[in-house]
Amino acid sequence: MKIDEKDRKFLIENIKAAQALIEANHVDDLLEEIDGFMTERGYAPPDYHELNDIGRQAERIYDRIYYNN
Repeated sequence: MKIDEKDRKFLIENIKAAQALIEANHVDDLLEEIDGFMTERGYAPPDYHELNDIGRQAERIYDRIYYNN
């Protein structure tokens, strides 16, 4: 799996299953985990329609993994 070290660090720090999925080279499963993380923690109040900072960061990582793999 092609993944930047900075992106790997963010994922391991924020998504419990990320390390195992990266090591197993399960791209689709990792993308699902990132999507779930964004749904859970990536949107800003009050209406939760716009991404917050951590959501935008996760979205960029998702896109890089998707396009590079």
